[in-house]
Amino acid sequence: SLFWCLILIALMIYVFAVFFLGATMDQLKRDKHRDSELTESLMYWYGSLSRSMLTLFMVVSGGADWNDAIEPLMDVDSVYMLFFVCYIILMFVGVLNVVFAQFVAAATETIGRDQEAMVNNELREWRFYAERLRAFFKHADINKTGTLNWEEFSHHLQDTKVKALYQTLGLDVTQAHILFDILDKDRDGRVTIEE
Repeated sequence: SLFWCLILIALMIYVFAVFFLGATMDQLKRDKHRDSELTESLMYWYGSLSRSMLTLFMVVSGGADWNDAIEPLMDVDSVYMLFFVCYIILMFVGVLNVVFAQFVAAATETIGRDQEAMVNNELREWRFYAERLRAFFKHADINKTGTLNWEEFSHHLQDTKVKALYQTLGLDVTQAHILFDILDKDRDGRVTIEE
């Protein structure tokens, strides 16, 4: 949609450039003194379609002063001043606000994608930790009953690899009893894989 906004801007510039070029050519036909200051100024700002388009682009982008660009048109006829002001208003209020809105929408969409990626990454980490905890549980279940009591749980924590795993999960080994109590939802002194 940004592409279409740029096309709209180019079309607006083109339409007004053709209009101001026509005014310039009409003035040149009427002006018998081709060496006048007005003719030179008109030719400088609006002497060709490309020059007219460049002038109109420059006045909305800060490359040229509006007064400098409008002065020769006002010398031809003050009605061109109204058209010039209409062009400025349309470009700033209408078209450029639409372009800025497109940039904001694109930025918002990008932020949304970033948030979605962060959520997906967090879910992947949770699944990774859940698998590690399942492996911990299966390894610690010495009697293969499908449950862990505190003795099995604490005995398994004596292994240095298990301590390292525990720390990679962001857990403190000294608080293992608290974790066991949290996992033991039914308070029967045993933890199942479902808990």
